[in-house]
Amino acid sequence: MTDTVPDTALVTDRAPEAFGIAWEYSRAVRGGRRIYIAAGETGAFADAYRRCRAEMRDLGYSYAEPYLGDSFTGTRPCFWMDEARGWSPAALEAVRALVPVRIAESAAKEAEWAARDAARRQEAEARAAREAEAEAGLIERAKTEAARSLGSRRWSWVRPQDIEEAETLIANPALDVPGARRLLDMVRRAAANVLRTEERVAVAHEPELALARDPAVRAAAAEALAHVTAFDADRARVRNDVGWSRATTLAGHVLTGMGDLDEAAASHAIRIIRIHHGQVPQALLARVLGAPVQVAA
Repeated sequence: MTDTVPDTALVTDRAPEAFGIAWEYSRAVRGGRRIYIAAGETGAFADAYRRCRAEMRDLGYSYAEPYLGDSFTGTRPCFWMDEARGWSPAALEAVRALVPVRIAESAAKEAEWAARDAARRQEAEARAAREAEAEAGLIERAKTEAARSLGSRRWSWVRPQDIEEAETLIANPALDVPGARRLLDMVRRAAANVLRTEERVAVAHEPELALARDPAVRAAAAEALAHVTAFDADRARVRNDVGWSRATTLAGHVLTGMGDLDEAAASHAIRIIRIHHGQVPQALLARVLGAPVQVAA
């Protein structure tokens, strides 16, 4: 059979000769219909049925699994025809013309989906790159801030185990994000220690306020602070009566860093100088406390 379309308006005596289908046999079925069974499926039919399933079924095409002899023959294309009404060649031609349109539409959609998928992959890759860059930046920032804090304000790291852990993390070339966040958390705790101490020494220590009002006493107190701080190399980690103690190291370093002391800060300086009076030269201590030297019991 050839792939042609009859010119008559309606056809009632045969199945369409289209899509390369060769009809093997037919038989009448109930309801005044006849089913035509193809010898086998063709690529053209499969493509048309896949692209225009609804239109093909409206024409009468479908698939069937005919029973021949004593066995089924497998699924084949078939055509159902109402023998009284027949089928329309014009409708068949419209479906044939629709197939390449659907193919083009499908190709356009596939291209659109492919472009969308590519854009999504590209965005995912860019996002992953940004996240990796941000993580690398976070890790570098954590190491830098921790090293800077330990280098300039080691005394603000109250817990010795924090210092040991931080130095281990800083030295780790494979430091990950959780480790970096842990470092930053310790840096924030150290900074918070300083802030709390600054807030505390901003409120005058009343028992020493009278002395702190004297500018000469304030200058002497600043000098005495610097003297004790110079001996605080261990940051109060060792009980050796040298430098500040664990109770006074934060205040001692914060007050020393202020340089010129106001009355409130000086009142706290005098308080801790009394505690560490043994480390201050007698002449300097006399300038801080007045003569004769008086210290707390």
